[in-house]
Amino acid sequence: MAEWNHPMDEGTRKVIVTIALVAAAIGPVLIIVGKVISAVGTIMTLVPKLGGVLHTERVLSVRKPHFEKF
Repeated sequence: MAEWNHPMDEGTRKVIVTIALVAAAIGPVLIIVGKVISAVGTIMTLVPKLGGVLHTERVLSVRKPHFEKF
């Protein structure tokens, strides 16, 4: 396998290895970025729902009759 790149000069080999290493490193980074973006999207859809539930609970607690203890 080492024979196919033997005719290449040292600079060309370094460029090819560098490109291969960068390509190999980008994969996991893209996976992590995708998961973070997905999590942020999920949080953004849950926050308004949670806010609505909290608002409803607050409104209901204000409207409940308060009985004084005798």
